[in-house]
Formats: sequence, C-alpha cells, structure tokens
Amino acid sequence: MLISTSKTAGLDLNELVLGESSANCSNAAEGASVISIPRVDIQLAAGCGALSGDSIEKVEDIPFTKDFLGGKLGRSSTDGLIILTADGDSMDPVIADGGLVMVDKKRNTLSDGVYAFVYGGLAPAKYTFAQPFRAILS
Repeated sequence: MLISTSKTAGLDLNELVLGESSANCSNAAEGASVISIPRVDIQLAAGCGALSGDSIEKVEDIPFTKDFLGGKLGRSSTDGLIILTADGDSMDPVIADGGLVMVDKKRNTLSDGVYAFVYGGLAPAKYTFAQPFRAILS
C-alpha cells in the first residue's frame, strides 16, 4: 500500500515511511507542487460505531501533489477535505479497518456512492443509493 501511495502521490518511499527524504533517490514529484490535507482524530464508523468527539484535532498533514488533486479528484484546492481513520470492517473491501478515508466536508448533495456523515454523535460510513425524494443507506 505504501509503494502504491508513493507512486500515486509522487513521493519518495523513505519520506512516507520515515518522514525523511533519501538523498540518493530522485523524487518523482520534483518540480511538482505538494499540498497537504489534514488527518484528524475522528474515527469513522465502519462497523459497530465510534463517537466523533466534541472537537476536531489535527493529527498530521498528509501530502499530495497538485497533479493528483486535479487529475484524480478533479479539484483545484484542498478546501473542505480532511482525512479520517476507519474503525470497523463493515465497509470492507471498500474501506478496511484502520484505513484512511478522505472526506469532503463541503459536499451536500447525494448520488450513488459511499458517504460519511455525522448523526447522533456518530460518524458512520455507508453506501447510499439515491432515489427521488429519498436516499437508501446500506
């Protein structure tokens, strides 16, 4: 998974694993702009559930290239994006227990897909199937 992330984000594998870049390795993102998306201390409920907590604290910034953001996500900024950690395996194989999930806090329209939301103090992840005048959660 780290090798795939390294290639996709254009980052040196040592940088992902150890937090330091290797002097002997050429960085695939050389010349590319790198941006960060904050990972926060919220556990996304993908199983029995997890409390979302009263406040959001940043754990770390996770770097992505602007090429990845624009090409893979179709976005020009990180505005509204956060990264959460999945807790549970009910969304497996789409979201693995302990996996990192990027969430767009500004998205407020439904279509078919996987959504994370806050409801009753929980932050679950569910499949949605949009139908006229209602959404079905699975």
